[in-house]
Amino acid sequence: IQDLLLQDGKKFTLRVYVLVNKAKAYLYQDGIMVLHGAEYDPQSLDPKVQFEHAGYMDRKADVELSPFSDALFYDEALSNIKETIGSIFQAFRESLMHEEDNTYCLFGVDVLLRQNMSPVLIEINDRPNLIHTDDINARVNVPAIQAMHCILSPEYRNHLPSEAKEFELIAAM
Repeated sequence: IQDLLLQDGKKFTLRVYVLVNKAKAYLYQDGIMVLHGAEYDPQSLDPKVQFEHAGYMDRKADVELSPFSDALFYDEALSNIKETIGSIFQAFRESLMHEEDNTYCLFGVDVLLRQNMSPVLIEINDRPNLIHTDDINARVNVPAIQAMHCILSPEYRNHLPSEAKEFELIAAM
């Protein structure tokens, strides 16, 4: 991908969360932006430039995590991500429709963004890591788990703070 959107001259990956329950896919309205440590050079073969982003838990590392919602391009990118990921999960509807009503699956979906804000799927993780830095845990992961609980147990929906981000329906199978 030669037309990547960069942040401060560096490549970044977005992790968003998708909840599947009762043949419906929901996208959490925030996620994690993982800013890679090295300046991006599309011709480079160096793993630190192209794909490595390990060490974000180390305060001395060059890799930085921030809430996706803090990005200046958040609104436009989120709209495009909803559309793309909704289509992807629709393609898996046959597999996902066999879930029982009382079961769910939380996916961590990793994407890159092109300069035109179109997302490029990297991978879908069926057991996403929900332990990150204290800031990411407090601002993204814990609120995502609370919002997930409101989808799974709708009677708790009014327990979310009014400013809390939620899971939004993106595909019905």
